[in-house]
Amino acid sequence: MINIQIQGLDPFVVGHYSKEHTSNIAQLFYVEEDDVSFYAPGGMMFHLGTEQTSWDILVIIKAPVSLASSEEAVKDYILSTLTQFAINVTVIFEYFESEHLYQSISKQYPRFITADQVQEEEEEEPEEGTEVDVTLQTDNGEVDINDPESIYLGNAFEGFEEALEEASKIKK
Repeated sequence: MINIQIQGLDPFVVGHYSKEHTSNIAQLFYVEEDDVSFYAPGGMMFHLGTEQTSWDILVIIKAPVSLASSEEAVKDYILSTLTQFAINVTVIFEYFESEHLYQSISKQYPRFITADQVQEEEEEEPEEGTEVDVTLQTDNGEVDINDPESIYLGNAFEGFEEALEEASKIKK
């Protein structure tokens, strides 16, 4: 089992990268594709308070120590392919002894969900040329949200004033 964690890159980009590069990475490690997984945490990288997403990323590869001989080739591959998505890339290998790996793999279901098993919901969009009429009724008249020049001049906090007053009384 090889897990590649990519911190500081948008999770959807990691998903795309995984789809395109899992096979090559598996070949470099001399393992099956099913042995390679990616993890894309939903957080962001920061340096001195400034977000670094897609500028400076960290790749942590967790793999059995028996695969350490592939490190140089995998490192070169990761560094050359991830620079398509990030400016600076750091790669760290973390190895573990295989006898410390435990898994529970279902015999009842396939190991992984495949793209053809996932049904994406299609949003119904109005036909081209058809304008959706959305008009808001306000104290100051009507506001057409399709009109970029239309500005809402009403009280956006209407109905919340009492709750705000109550909350501020509780804090005192």
